[in-house]
Amino acid sequence: AEGLVDPDAWGSCDPFVGLTLVSGKSEQKQTKKTKTVYNTTAPRWNTFVEALVLDAEADALRVEVLDEDLYKTDSLGTLNIKVRELSCVVGWMERWYTLDGGKGGRLRLGLSYEELVPDDGPPAPGGGPKIKKLKPEDVPAEASEDGPQGTLEVGVLRAEKLPKMDFFGGADPFVELRLGAATGKTKVIKKKLDPEWGETFSLDVKGAKPDLILTVKDWEKVGKNETMGFARVAWAELEAAEGGELALPLLTKDGERVKDGSGAESRLVLTVQLKLNV
Repeated sequence: AEGLVDPDAWGSCDPFVGLTLVSGKSEQKQTKKTKTVYNTTAPRWNTFVEALVLDAEADALRVEVLDEDLYKTDSLGTLNIKVRELSCVVGWMERWYTLDGGKGGRLRLGLSYEELVPDDGPPAPGGGPKIKKLKPEDVPAEASEDGPQGTLEVGVLRAEKLPKMDFFGGADPFVELRLGAATGKTKVIKKKLDPEWGETFSLDVKGAKPDLILTVKDWEKVGKNETMGFARVAWAELEAAEGGELALPLLTKDGERVKDGSGAESRLVLTVQLKLNV
């Protein structure tokens, strides 16, 4: 976030974010919150949360930035996002939102909507909700023909000191990349906690200025692949990068550093080079 205004006029604040997915057809709510970042008006949380959408047509996401205080918690601003506006988003969408109800400030969110595909078991009662797909122009986004155009070259080199993920003390890691709607995925390296991929990806830049999101996952032959950690490179860092190696700490969805069994921090090493059209 940036430009937050302390309602008590002390010049700074201790902000955190509360997120609530509100059902449009019942009283059911799913709530999450970030950690508190102290003494700042421009906090960075880097927190990832997930919520189960029961009805994409009726559900809404309420986001509120709050100032933690010993005696009371003040609201610094809110925003409301209808889930149906996200149902046609391809991949990951990042944008700035102006906060309502406060004295100023903006909040940057990354949003992704994934429709669950039912398995071969019995259908849900009533067949489950139908999701109406909107046209891309119905969804607000930062991308425009006037913004940056070109490619981002990403070299996924290696990971270091990954945590053990299976009973035998190993892991089968791979990396997923996301830059706005552009995505990529490395090969799986079997039974390695210090895997080396040495793969290069060319991700399209089409008008927006999204952060580069990298997710390290443990491949599973049966069941869902398990997330080992996230890494992020802000757009400003992508613009400043000159092709040298970047060693990024892996984070949990709560923003904590991922560590291996010895307590050493897990890292993802890559190169990035932005090539924009003149």
